[in-house]
Amino acid sequence: MKKILFALLILSACNFKKVSTVTIINNNNYGLQVAIFANNVSYNSGSIAAKQKHVGQLDFTNLNQHDGSYLIVVKHSNDASVDSFTHGYFTSGALANYTNLEITKHEVKVQITE
Repeated sequence: MKKILFALLILSACNFKKVSTVTIINNNNYGLQVAIFANNVSYNSGSIAAKQKHVGQLDFTNLNQHDGSYLIVVKHSNDASVDSFTHGYFTSGALANYTNLEITKHEVKVQITE
């Protein structure tokens, strides 16, 4: 009985959410917003000030179990332009643990790692 209670205690303390840590570095002299889409889940950074670093989490617990690519959308506050990029390929709804973006003007450097 004690073993069952201990196992239930351990399981209740566990977090089964699947998340990817998102780090965005804005190297511009103006603010921007970034949205990341992967199948049916998305992440929105909100406003990121000039020369700032933003860290958040993309929750993909309910991600469709299909293959796909990341879609990254960047909105620039200086001229209201929008850039969109597709990057990478994931299979069976399995995303990476870390998504790092470094944005300079209309160029986005992407690093997606386990």
